[in-house]
Amino acid sequence: MTQRGAARCYNIPKSVLSSRISGKVSLNRIGGGRSPVFTKEMEEEIYRYVCGQLKIGHKYNKQQLLRLIGEFINGRNWKTPFKHGIPGRDWYAAFLARNFKSNAAEEIKLKES
Repeated sequence: MTQRGAARCYNIPKSVLSSRISGKVSLNRIGGGRSPVFTKEMEEEIYRYVCGQLKIGHKYNKQQLLRLIGEFINGRNWKTPFKHGIPGRDWYAAFLARNFKSNAAEEIKLKES
């Protein structure tokens, strides 16, 4: 069966089949999106640090929290794709979704900007 025929038969885009067959994309990769910037252990360390700051009474708005995380990351000399070493809004939204399952804004006590 040709790639085009298989794509049509299984209702899969031909480009997806071509990428998998050629090896551009791993056969085991599921879904799209960006690869994670940090390992799970690194992100867990960031999460513990942020929670520790919040537990001792510090309150942060979004920009302050991103700056805090940026300082934490830069202090450990971790290599990142972030501009000026500070995460952006997409990373921030994904970080909250991954680590604060319920109402994130309430749980991490972010003050209104």
